[in-house]
Amino acid sequence: MNKKITLLMITIMLAATLAACGGTQAATPQAEESAPVAEAPAATEAPAEEMATEEAPDEEMTEDEEPADGDYILVTDDTESLEMAVPADWNQVSGEIFSTEDHNFASIMASNDLQGFTEFTAPGTWVMASATFAQTLGYVENLDLMKEVFTSEGFECVSQNIGDDYSDAKYEGRYAFYENCLGSGNTLLILSVRPIENKTDHIITVIVSSPSGESSDQAETQSQLILDSFNVVGQLP
Repeated sequence: MNKKITLLMITIMLAATLAACGGTQAATPQAEESAPVAEAPAATEAPAEEMATEEAPDEEMTEDEEPADGDYILVTDDTESLEMAVPADWNQVSGEIFSTEDHNFASIMASNDLQGFTEFTAPGTWVMASATFAQTLGYVENLDLMKEVFTSEGFECVSQNIGDDYSDAKYEGRYAFYENCLGSGNTLLILSVRPIENKTDHIITVIVSSPSGESSDQAETQSQLILDSFNVVGQLP
């Protein structure tokens, strides 16, 4: 079991449970002993030859922005309700559902090294989507919850920029930047969005981490690929 993934899931689960009960303070990792322990996602190798696609993963990506063939793979969660494109070498993928007492989340975690990603020393992303959670929190409250989680003692990320607006053809929301999680020197992007047309249909959280030493151009390219392609394509669990 990956302890960092488990700790993060427990923290988010407890925070979500508190929010569902009307609480305002997100849980901290100190509550781990009394929390029900979630199983960490099991990494699987995503075969690039099966998952690569010649088309841009989302209609919002223009022809000029389309990645070169083979530069990315399209990954989905285990329920096939959530998908996104990631760099082709991010072939360690987990698509397991995780649940709180009140909510289920479709989830995709992808990296070239999932263990390193959870320690903020390797690039990677974690995208989560829930229909029921959208009935509990809006995208602003969700972003605030993520701030409490990632600046807590268990992760110690340093907040850099909170509350910039985000919009595309389908979603609206806000994003924030953090850095130096666990003293790693990384940069962390967290985006919280909801659909523009049906605002309470679901809520999506996108987390992208770029490790220390990665060029800003590479980090931006990887993040933009994910932001251009994340999408709900089926009924969420």
